[in-house]
Amino acid sequence: KARRSGRDRDDRGWTLLHIYARKGDLGEVKRLLDEGIDVNVAAWGPKSGGVTPLHLAAKGGHIKVMDELLERGANIDARTRGACG
Repeated sequence: KARRSGRDRDDRGWTLLHIYARKGDLGEVKRLLDEGIDVNVAAWGPKSGGVTPLHLAAKGGHIKVMDELLERGANIDARTRGACG
């Protein structure tokens, strides 16, 4: 099986950065960021609504991944489609 590029997207619009942030895999998150993937990449699709890797790390309670994303410039104020405020 061919390895996915960090910029490839699945049916939700998620990149590998979204997937590893959701899993809490700090090593893979760092690797992808070192390769130059956008820390604020948003997933747009019927199931995603603009979710970012930071949203997914927060939802999973992955504090170390959240810290890494924020240190690398993640937008703490990023909004998803339908967000209030």
